Amino acid sequence: MRVYAKDILRDLRELQGPHRLHVILTDWIDLSQRTMASLPAHLKAAQSGELHRDDEETARAFERARERHGDRMQQVFGRALGRLIAEAEMHQDAPEDLLGPIYMEVSADGFLGQYFTPPHLCEAMARMTITDGERMVHDRVKSALMSDPLGQALVLAGAILDDPEAAREHFFRRLLPVAALHLDPITLCDPCCGSGATLLAGLAQFPAWARHLGFVQMFGQDIDGHCVSMAKLQSSLYLCRGSVASPESVRAYADLALGSSPTHREPDVEATSVGGATSGDGLAGPSVTLSAPAPAPTRYEAVRQLVLFGS
Repeated sequence: MRVYAKDILRDLRELQGPHRLHVILTDWIDLSQRTMASLPAHLKAAQSGELHRDDEETARAFERARERHGDRMQQVFGRALGRLIAEAEMHQDAPEDLLGPIYMEVSADGFLGQYFTPPHLCEAMARMTITDGERMVHDRVKSALMSDPLGQALVLAGAILDDPEAAREHFFRRLLPVAALHLDPITLCDPCCGSGATLLAGLAQFPAWARHLGFVQMFGQDIDGHCVSMAKLQSSLYLCRGSVASPESVRAYADLALGSSPTHREPDVEATSVGGATSGDGLAGPSVTLSAPAPAPTRYEAVRQLVLFGS
């Protein structure tokens, strides 16, 4: 196993007692996924000066985990989630399955014996199926633009641009916002997705901006609910959208892609963490914490905020 996986398991083993490591791991995955899913609601509440309260099911999940693992659960789970987010940040250009190896290591220890498709086979299948992901996305963008008179005019205007930087700016700032209004997204589906390794290998064949803007979307299902939670968590870690971004969000993304000041910034709010029954019940890792005043976000943090919180 790689260093991040060993570190996460070392964190989770701190809670070992009456419950097996598999129970601790699946609780951590479930609460991490719920924490990531609740971030938009927490931010919207913070912007209005309120504290978001999660739904009853999520509140009960946090309470059950506290009863099983004790008061240190929140600290340990938050630290492990922080490690996972930091590792995912280094693989944004080429998403890969970070949770599957951890889950297999634990479940193979006399519990379930689940073994997911090896990463090199996932990558091979993805490359055979998606031979030119960038061209596929550009074809969808062009088709969307040609269905709109303004889009047709913008395509013609872009054809006369000789400077690569000017063409890039025209693409992100002019073409993509109009295309987003009409675009039919590329979809990837895995009916037995496991931790999402095959879907992530497919996503890696497309430009990161297409995933961030919802121009490429993934859908998966599995008979094992823990696997579904892993796939959902990793889709959040890799900034996958479930719908095509609005033109306003595309323009804000262009600011980030072109190196301008981001138009979406973290609010100055009073809050300690996110997730759980109240703002203090979440997994308070360094990347899922709102603080006052908020520091200037890194490029990755700004992109993540735009993808997760943008319309």
